[in-house]
Amino acid sequence: MCHQGHYPLDERLGLRPNQMSAELERLAGLVGVQMAFDKGSQVFEELTLVSLSDHSLDKSAQAYGREVDQVEQDWQTTAADQATQLKRKRETRPVLRLYGAMDGAMMHVRGDQEHPWRELKIGAWFQARGRPPQTPDGQWRIQAENITYFADVCKAQAFGELLWASGLQRNADQAVELIFIGDGAAWIWRLVDQYFPQAIQIVDWFHACEYLVAVARAAFSETKKRQDWLTTNRTALWKGQLDAVINACQAHVQPDRDPDDDPAQQAVTYFTNNRQRMDYPTYRHHGYQIGSGTIESAAKQIVSQRMKVTGAIWNLKSARLVAKARAAFLSDQWHDLAARRTHLNRAA
Repeated sequence: MCHQGHYPLDERLGLRPNQMSAELERLAGLVGVQMAFDKGSQVFEELTLVSLSDHSLDKSAQAYGREVDQVEQDWQTTAADQATQLKRKRETRPVLRLYGAMDGAMMHVRGDQEHPWRELKIGAWFQARGRPPQTPDGQWRIQAENITYFADVCKAQAFGELLWASGLQRNADQAVELIFIGDGAAWIWRLVDQYFPQAIQIVDWFHACEYLVAVARAAFSETKKRQDWLTTNRTALWKGQLDAVINACQAHVQPDRDPDDDPAQQAVTYFTNNRQRMDYPTYRHHGYQIGSGTIESAAKQIVSQRMKVTGAIWNLKSARLVAKARAAFLSDQWHDLAARRTHLNRAA
């Protein structure tokens, strides 16, 4: 026997010597991005009668994360190719309205005693339907759709390159209306200014209101006075009366207190610095989404529900790749990634 025969069924199933099949890797990776590896190993065996170690689930999830990483690197290469970008602009139809959002959340990593927590930066591109309510206490009926997420553990400038490359995949540079929603973090607005200076910038309404809540709690011990002050100033903010809101907060500044520990001073600084991003009456008139629920949901689904499960301390490399794989799963890209992985398995 020459031991060089052709096995078409093995090839079709993505079987390789001493390695997982493409389908087994797909399922293992899918479980790995959904739950802690030790628990996932138990669930996987219960569902499939196949025993895989938690290390195998980690390895599979990382494999999909590497695939996402390669796709993103390809995007960045394409973004730098002027001929390709000119061709894209000629052949694509501009979207009428597109939203972008970014946020960051901390996760526990090992190997660095001085910095045991690292920020996972998360971004999203999406569209939305529905309109904000007529009053700040009205029912919100806006629904985000066609969402794509991206994530990485890196400095803001490197994340900006991913923001730009992923944005071109959604034709953000050609959108008739491009709208960014954020919580006010300086790094977010710096990246928007750098890569998408034409975008409308909006501070998340709910995050802005949290500053008012903090001022009210610090300034009033009586519930009724606290609630009356909060209602008055939320209404003023809703109507775009920023000077009135700033003055109301300024009245409760404590001069002898450290500004970083004074809710009123923090609010004054926040509203002053973000004045141009708080024209809520105009935003509502145009039907813009003014809440960052989409990116906060992403942070919850990627970080809180997966990266910060009880007792989780991550190897940084694994954390980065698993987060990327989970972002792709939440973006409904898993089948496309599986097709790429199957192709690689057959070619190996």
